[in-house]
Amino acid sequence: MLLRIIVLTGLLISVFAGSASAESLVVRMESEHPNSVAVMFYSTSRDHIWPDNKDVFLIDDDGVHTYPLQCKTGEQICYGAWVRGDEKSFWGVGPDNKQECTDCCFQCEGGETNIISLTQ
Repeated sequence: MLLRIIVLTGLLISVFAGSASAESLVVRMESEHPNSVAVMFYSTSRDHIWPDNKDVFLIDDDGVHTYPLQCKTGEQICYGAWVRGDEKSFWGVGPDNKQECTDCCFQCEGGETNIISLTQ
């Protein structure tokens, strides 16, 4: 009986500890470029990409787009954006997370980011 209580207590602790470390961060972004822009988000803390390795988020108007990211508390995330069909025109870490940037990363702390404007 005591063993069951210890096992159940351990399971409850692991469930609550795991849920406490997850966050939802909403990234807000807009593009002033006349062409469609592809966007991906890359974790620098672990091997993870949003939306995934094969898809991109697409901005094809001048509105503010929101991207809810499920991330780990404290995780650093960088954005990469590029003109669709022209990967030489990019913002942030660009396609494939290969460029350096000074202001394209943020920490997962819940809530929303300021609006990130992709200008020409």
